[in-house]
Order: sequence, then C-alpha cells, then structure tokens
Amino acid sequence: MYDVDPDRITLMGHSAGGHLALLAAYGDAIGVRAVVNVYGPCDLEALHRRSGSRRYIDRCLRAFAGGGSHAACLDCAWCSSIALWRPR
Repeated sequence: MYDVDPDRITLMGHSAGGHLALLAAYGDAIGVRAVVNVYGPCDLEALHRRSGSRRYIDRCLRAFAGGGSHAACLDCAWCSSIALWRPR
C-alpha cells in the first residue's frame, strides 16, 4: 500500500524519541538499517550518576519506570539502549 522497502528502514528521534528509536533498533522486533539519535540518552545509569540535578533525573527515571523507583528501572536491560547494542 505504501511501497515501503523493509530493508531500508531508518528511525529518527530527538531526546526521548531518540532513546526510543535506539531501543526499537537494537531490539529484534524490526529490521532497522540506520538510526539518527538527536540528543537522546543512551546510558540512563551514567546519566543518573553524573547528573548535576539528581532530583530532576530521579523524578524522570521514576516516571519512565512507571512510577516505581529509578533503581528498578536501572536494573532492567531494556532501560538503556547501550545495554542492548551488539556489533553486527
């Protein structure tokens, strides 16, 4: 219907969208040829550890984890795209 070549899929996202694009690309659900990540976080654990605004990051990570503690989120491999990356 849309004449899309499944071998030429590229995902792009900014900030949280970049993070989600990376998670989708590194997962096995779809075949992605390229990702453009514009300022999306790749390693949420490092972001939390190095942040100058811990309260803000804690609040964001709790929201990301569905309201639970950020520790529950950081222990999950799906939380940071860097944990999913593998050379092809």
